[in-house]
Amino acid sequence: MSNSFNPHRGEVEFKLDGLTFTARPTFKLIAAIEQECGASILLLSGKIRAAAMHFHEAVRIAVLAARHSDTPPAGAEKDEFLETVFQLGPINLLLPISQLLGAAVSTGQKEKKGGGAAQSKPASSPGTNTKN
Repeated sequence: MSNSFNPHRGEVEFKLDGLTFTARPTFKLIAAIEQECGASILLLSGKIRAAAMHFHEAVRIAVLAARHSDTPPAGAEKDEFLETVFQLGPINLLLPISQLLGAAVSTGQKEKKGGGAAQSKPASSPGTNTKN
């Protein structure tokens, strides 16, 4: 059975060996990923987009996503679950991990009308006149 997920909340759907679970970038998950991989989310997000992520990092991120899911797959807490995820192969992990890390990096950004993240205006320097 597939869990419904909301991509607008940064949720990502993983499909593992016939099981489907939803992961979202919570503080606990992101902290666990950074600690387990020994790298920041920004670095990991860049690595996966540049096809430079190590396979063991991808497997560990997928396992942590499963363990931190609202409805974790049966056996996700066991070490043998690493093997289940490994059997998926790296291609099957790239898209959901990339989406999860991308959502983590952009969490908290507000969307402006017309799509895309809103950017703040640079502050004026003291003593500069912006009106002519």
